[in-house]
Amino acid sequence: MELLSSLRLQCNKCILVDSILKPTEVFYRNLMLPVNMDDYGEQVLSMIKEEDQYYGDSLKKYMQREDDFTNYIKNTNARIYGIYGDRGYANYNNRIKDLCLPEDICQRITFRFVKNSCHMPMIENPLELADIVKSIIDD
Repeated sequence: MELLSSLRLQCNKCILVDSILKPTEVFYRNLMLPVNMDDYGEQVLSMIKEEDQYYGDSLKKYMQREDDFTNYIKNTNARIYGIYGDRGYANYNNRIKDLCLPEDICQRITFRFVKNSCHMPMIENPLELADIVKSIIDD
């Protein structure tokens, strides 16, 4: 998204997978559903811990800041698709509102939700994520 925006690259579609564009409400602050943490949590956390050795303190601080990346959306002409996990709530009415995005940004994004997944839909529900991505590519 940053490259599309800053370099003014031409692209007709951009797919964001559980991308946090600015600080969200608590609904989006989880890695995986509890049942998936039971099944995959140890493996995922181990992988993250193993990768930790490659991240310096400055990068860790950089990743924890509370920036607003919505300008990247404003500065691209690509169709933007946001894929998010439904956090186990298929009919949660505030799932878009809880992303805390300005209305003009929400209107630029076509939202899709992966059932029974959080921040890691590629682990929690890879088949549905793949189907959603394929449908976007084919659209």
